[in-house]
Amino acid sequence: LMYHVSIVTPVGPAQEGTVDGSAPAAEGAAPLPAPVVDAAAQQRAEQLLARERSKLENHLMNARVSHGDESAPAEAKAEKNEDGKKIGRNDPCPCGSGKKYKNCHGKDK
Repeated sequence: LMYHVSIVTPVGPAQEGTVDGSAPAAEGAAPLPAPVVDAAAQQRAEQLLARERSKLENHLMNARVSHGDESAPAEAKAEKNEDGKKIGRNDPCPCGSGKKYKNCHGKDK
């Protein structure tokens, strides 16, 4: 993030008078006043910061979606059978398929 900010600021006297600080002013052209250069550099820096902030927010949202938001309420992790006991992975699935729970409805969890 700081890398982008350092790019938009003029580096030295050879680049003084340019709008974006990337190349010296053309020969015969009058240099821009310092306030114009500063305002343009400030505006460009703000645009870059806004763009980076947006990218980071999108990345964070994608990470929450793909890994699950830990601040979200947890789903019922331990399913219970009719006796109120936790279903073990190797117990028969309560759906009646005859498969082990881990190979049937417990496969998703």
